[in-house]
Amino acid sequence: MKRSLLALVLLALSAAPAAAGEDGRPGRVTLSDGTVAEGRLVFTPGVKVHLTDPATGRGRDALPGELAAILFRLDGESLERPYTFTTPGKDVKTYGEGRYPLRNLLATVVWRTGERAEGHLRTTVVKVLGPEKGGADDPDERRIVLRRQWKGTVGQTLDDLVHAREVRFTDVPDPAAKAPATLDVHLPGRGSLRAAGAYGHASGLVYAGTVVDAAGGRVRFDGLPSDTYDVAALAGDVAIVGSARAAGGSRPIADAEDGAALAEIVAKGDDLYDARTLVAAGGDRDAARLVVWKRVLRPTTYDAELGRRQALVSVDVWTAHRLEHEWRIDARANLLRVVLGDGEEPPRAVAEPRLAGIRVAPAEHVERTVDRTEGMR
Repeated sequence: MKRSLLALVLLALSAAPAAAGEDGRPGRVTLSDGTVAEGRLVFTPGVKVHLTDPATGRGRDALPGELAAILFRLDGESLERPYTFTTPGKDVKTYGEGRYPLRNLLATVVWRTGERAEGHLRTTVVKVLGPEKGGADDPDERRIVLRRQWKGTVGQTLDDLVHAREVRFTDVPDPAAKAPATLDVHLPGRGSLRAAGAYGHASGLVYAGTVVDAAGGRVRFDGLPSDTYDVAALAGDVAIVGSARAAGGSRPIADAEDGAALAEIVAKGDDLYDARTLVAAGGDRDAARLVVWKRVLRPTTYDAELGRRQALVSVDVWTAHRLEHEWRIDARANLLRVVLGDGEEPPRAVAEPRLAGIRVAPAEHVERTVDRTEGMR
């Protein structure tokens, strides 16, 4: 009788929610470097996904089973100097050598019902179990940390911070999702194409392009959601960035009045890049998109030993709006980033209206050719 009772208890424990949660849900996690991990997504049994509204400080919980997706977007990044507090009880910092990368993210939680909420995600872990899962130490298992802030070590670059960009459950479609589209961009006559990015006006996300023909200047963006995009491409020694003013708006950007103010905001910045330049201001006063060129001379451990410094160049999109008398920066997104070799000159950035405002509809294949042989615009 005792043995039968023990067997019933063990059977009940094996059927508990914690064990059922180990089965997970089918889905995939897309990382910021383009890597995709697909399988069964398993969260810690009993742990809820917690989101905090940064404006009000109010939190909200959701069970993983209630969700369709968790999406991340950039909320600022920089290269910081390490420091220590040298005097107990006082806010006196002593800064060390080098810099480390720091990146902040905002998360959008999407429920099965289609409801969405954005905020800061409490750190949690999701396990991706592949189809051949065979035990706790199975190599087909991957643990991915989801968090709001990523901090590297001295000597690393921002490219070294690889984080989750999307978590999607494939047993239920994102209620707002539409069939992805493809965008092909052709930039003949500007030298070898090195990299490209597309910034979505509505999403605020940047999608990396795949260079399919470097010499011919061809790049492809696969799996784009329906949106309007500004495209940037690093071709030879020039970063060509889509930027255009809004047409017919009630509050257009006035260079005579706004140009100096925007340039000053960009020049001051709040990161540790040692040079920033406003390349162009697109949009209007209600929704401006600033193309910003930034450079930092970043000493790495290896470079420091050789007595040299290395340049990191970044081309960003900063969104901003104008109040009655002043401008406010809303968000920042990185379009292009390149680490230069010793002695290599930083690429310059130019605005190209023909690469701005490219509308992509669901399941559409869009092609855009911008012939730069006729000169800069």
